[in-house]
Amino acid sequence: MEFNKKTLEMMEDDDISIWGEYADKISSSDSEFAEQIYQKILTVDGEHTTALSNYASFLQEQGRYKETKLIYNRLLHLEKDNSNLNFRYGTFCVEIGDFESADRQFIKFLDQEMLASERLMDKANELAEQGKFRSAEWYYRFMMKQIPEDPFIYNNYALLLADLGRFDEAEEFFKKALLENEELGSDVSVEFNYANLLFLLDRIEEAEWFYDKALIQDPNDLPVLNNYVLLLIRKGEFSKSEAILKRILAINPADMVALQTYSNLLVREGKFEEAIHSAQTLVNSYPDFAQAYFQLASVLAEADRLEAAVEMLQKSLELDPNSVESTTLLAVTYADMEKYEESQAIFEAALVENANDPMLRYHYAAMLFDWDKNEEAQLWVSALIEQDPDHGEALSLLGSILKNQGKIYEARTLFEKSLEKDPLNPDVWLQAALFFHDTKDYVESDKCFAEAFKLAPKDDQIVTEKTRCDTERSR
Repeated sequence: MEFNKKTLEMMEDDDISIWGEYADKISSSDSEFAEQIYQKILTVDGEHTTALSNYASFLQEQGRYKETKLIYNRLLHLEKDNSNLNFRYGTFCVEIGDFESADRQFIKFLDQEMLASERLMDKANELAEQGKFRSAEWYYRFMMKQIPEDPFIYNNYALLLADLGRFDEAEEFFKKALLENEELGSDVSVEFNYANLLFLLDRIEEAEWFYDKALIQDPNDLPVLNNYVLLLIRKGEFSKSEAILKRILAINPADMVALQTYSNLLVREGKFEEAIHSAQTLVNSYPDFAQAYFQLASVLAEADRLEAAVEMLQKSLELDPNSVESTTLLAVTYADMEKYEESQAIFEAALVENANDPMLRYHYAAMLFDWDKNEEAQLWVSALIEQDPDHGEALSLLGSILKNQGKIYEARTLFEKSLEKDPLNPDVWLQAALFFHDTKDYVESDKCFAEAFKLAPKDDQIVTEKTRCDTERSR
């Protein structure tokens, strides 16, 4: 059959199915003719529910919501007991902000279908993942109203609130979930998610208590173990962290998170060959995963195997050309190789697409400083601090620039502030130690070196600089 306006006029009942399929096929490429087909079908058979349903979807995609609503109402009149139709119309009403109508449809839906609550929860989670937070929140609140005291709903709503930065409300609903959990039977995910929130809020002891509680229920829960390791590293309990990482990798030798964390921990300890082995295992396990090559490149760069790091970063960027992280490290690595022009070209190209990215801006400023382009470096780092006044590394870098200009008091203020804002960064402590050494405040310099060594005891740069400073002081 030929599909054109002339043959459309001759449509009969037996032709509806094939014309309907054609309309669905061309709805995006030729929306005008598709609509003519839908309208013709409904002229031939005004109660053709498939055509009405597809026409409603067509109008919805076109953003013609009033017409969509009229078609849905015709469908609902024809199929009062169609649970899927009630669900579809309800989701449409939420999308357009008609929450009163959505409420009515979903109440009917809950009465009609045994698994209705699961479908509604899946829809809420889907919207949350898509960043449609207002609609997702409506679903969660509707569910809590219809099915009160459900820990699963409380837990998922708390996760949404945490993603929105509404931490007090998130904690309130996590606590409700935990309370209901105790009565209905334990669900490790609630303890785990609440522990993650507490960790995010830097309430370390409370977070550890809930991780421990989750692990009592399931000692081999790998996501819990992985996050618990990160908390232990945050506390400085590195030996315990390493033991748990080995336990995770004994259970699953290809655990992505554990392999990344373990290679980073080994770098911290100066065990570069073992770190490279761990990162290489990650690459072997996930050969199509750009982050795996980035991780290996990071370890190779720390081990001063810069050519190999560049090769891995190029592979990472082949898989993910838009990775700001890999692009930045590639530019930094070229700077470490004193290939400043290549580094600058990469930075400047990346900054065209990511002009406000703080990581790119900081490392570009640091590269310019290392290249003795102090005025340009100062412009870039000052602009970054204006954007983010609490950026510890940027404050430290500006302090170094001002120190070179002889502005010692201003520089000291910046170094002190950098330590306050970024106390877990060994490089910030190292740069402060060097500043205090150069200004002959050896007591403060020693304190800063000690903190740097706590965070990175085998870091070659820290060891080298401490040896150099000690040698200069002994002369």
